[in-house]
Amino acid sequence: MPLKFIIKTTGIVIFLTIILANTIYAEEKYEFTIMGNSLQNDIVKLPDKSIFNVFSGKGAFSDNKGNIGDFSSRGVRQTNNKGVLTKLTAVLIFKTTGGSEMWGSPTRAATDLLAGAGYFDVFSTKGNLKELLGKRCQYALTNTKNKSFIMQGFCK
Repeated sequence: MPLKFIIKTTGIVIFLTIILANTIYAEEKYEFTIMGNSLQNDIVKLPDKSIFNVFSGKGAFSDNKGNIGDFSSRGVRQTNNKGVLTKLTAVLIFKTTGGSEMWGSPTRAATDLLAGAGYFDVFSTKGNLKELLGKRCQYALTNTKNKSFIMQGFCK
């Protein structure tokens, strides 16, 4: 066999092996969209004009695995006297119509209270969301003027 043919064939085999390995070992990105409403939004203003905000929300979510279900959140947000979020303690709960669940604890970057981005760490799962246990999910959140919100994110 000519040397050119062997080199060309070897190159093609290596290329196909790399493509196959990337396909087999590539993690699928989990993506979700939530649309919901703020149910509770109790605000306590401190003397320095910073705010403690106790909140809860409910909504519906869908994901790229074909799941749909209910979403709920509860927690406390703290802002400084300029309205910038400084601390968030909360829980996010996703429950599919098929009985699967995912629970997360969010962290938000120092952003305006009405819009922002952050991440949550998944600390409990069951059903077809089990593989998300221990994952970090990034999200972006936008609130409307009428106490509704949209949140989109992904987990890797």
